[in-house]
Amino acid sequence: MTIRDILVTDRSVAEFCSTFDSEITEITNLLEQSESCFEHYFSEPEKQKYKWVQEFTFMTIESLVTATRLLIEGHINASGNTMRISYESLCLAILLSAENNVLISESKKAKPVNFYKSYLQGNKNTKAHKAIGNVLLNAETLGLIEGYEWLEQAKKFL
Repeated sequence: MTIRDILVTDRSVAEFCSTFDSEITEITNLLEQSESCFEHYFSEPEKQKYKWVQEFTFMTIESLVTATRLLIEGHINASGNTMRISYESLCLAILLSAENNVLISESKKAKPVNFYKSYLQGNKNTKAHKAIGNVLLNAETLGLIEGYEWLEQAKKFL
């Protein structure tokens, strides 16, 4: 196989797609549903807060598509790193959209804060790498019921 063949053929992609056709179809359907919701709910955010939510939601979808494509092409580590970005972006969108105050520290002295205001102030506990933990810490407050176990497993995997 030549360098040109590696660059321009889809041999490995075609084989992957053939083997995992049903999984790719399921992912594609879920992404299309996400895109539809994104367009419906975030077409014209009226507040700056929701513009941040919109940006992180878009990054979630875009990172998921990129991670899937990297996985299909055989770039396992890069796919995993990009998937982590997707999870963190999703969690930041959830936290930024929170109407209630949330904990951003597991300290016994921690008090609930307005995540959006703390994020704008650059609080170190609102950084992306802490977002998954913050969502899990505040799952009940945020109304996260169905996806809790999935997100907890994703955090352990990362």
